[in-house]
Amino acid sequence: MTLHCREYSYRNKKSSPRDTNNLDKYLKAIELIISYGGAVVRVGRGKKMDKLPKLDGLIDYSNSDFVSDRNDIILCAKSKFFIGSNSGLCWVPFKFNVKTVFVNYAPFSKRPLPQNSIYIPKLVCDRNDRLLKFEEILNSNYSNSITDNRYEESNVFLKENSEDDIYNTILEFIKI
Repeated sequence: MTLHCREYSYRNKKSSPRDTNNLDKYLKAIELIISYGGAVVRVGRGKKMDKLPKLDGLIDYSNSDFVSDRNDIILCAKSKFFIGSNSGLCWVPFKFNVKTVFVNYAPFSKRPLPQNSIYIPKLVCDRNDRLLKFEEILNSNYSNSITDNRYEESNVFLKENSEDDIYNTILEFIKI
């Protein structure tokens, strides 16, 4: 299984709505996959990729000397399934008919299209941390935005999926 979390270091600038800022929220799901006898290979690249802890069954390829475009494609193509967010790399497994779980997906209104896939979007909250309703989001000027400025102008922010959200989504996907 391959895992890709788009990180701010990829573009060497501040975070964008599509980035994942807390890799620790993935650890419970990674341990779940390993407990089912699977292995997890983290793919991706950046100037300062956060390191994952050492776990049997987890390979942090993204921080290895073997990272290359060719290897990224091979790993994604041969994976049993892929976990990722909205990034260019997430479309590679789709081209090879690899099942995909999208987590921390943004923007809200642009759901991923691959068959045999599920997704959970990032949550949209107002400045009082109130979770916005779908109708509010879809009728806004930021429902389709991949830049921070629309969210900031509207006094809302994106909240990453919780550790339990990610775990339960992966568990559901494994059982499908």
